[in-house]
Amino acid sequence: GYPFGGPNSKQYAVIQIHYNNPEEIAGIVDSSGLTFTYLETPREFDAGILTLGHSITSRMVIPPNDANYTISAFCSVDCTEEYLPPDGIKIFANVLHTHLAGTGLTLSVIRENDNGEYQEIRPVDRNLQYDFNFQQTNHLMEEITVLPGDILLLRCYYNTR
Repeated sequence: GYPFGGPNSKQYAVIQIHYNNPEEIAGIVDSSGLTFTYLETPREFDAGILTLGHSITSRMVIPPNDANYTISAFCSVDCTEEYLPPDGIKIFANVLHTHLAGTGLTLSVIRENDNGEYQEIRPVDRNLQYDFNFQQTNHLMEEITVLPGDILLLRCYYNTR
């Protein structure tokens, strides 16, 4: 479940919906819907959302006319040690997202081994054929545990030609 309500929690929900009608066809009506179920008794485990990416600032500049430009973002050792619970978190799904110039993304968990070296323990997701018009949630076949002291590394690849 996702914790909601209570004296120390948000009292509202925000839903953002993106519609795709690139040919601007008139008369299309959305008949989809959402159902929220609120339980008074908390579930055993809480779900949450962790957003990992590069801040959109004037320092994030993707140069024009570059066929393969990479930007890396990470949640560092200090970050995971400060913000993750002692037993870590479990990744069970993810959504890779970039905009139209994005051509691929990889997300990895990196951990220090017994020799003091950092190595990728497991990729979370890898999409080197990214299509902005086909974004989806990737439900993992097996949960991935991220522990305090691990590093989450996101690489985003762009083509501005």
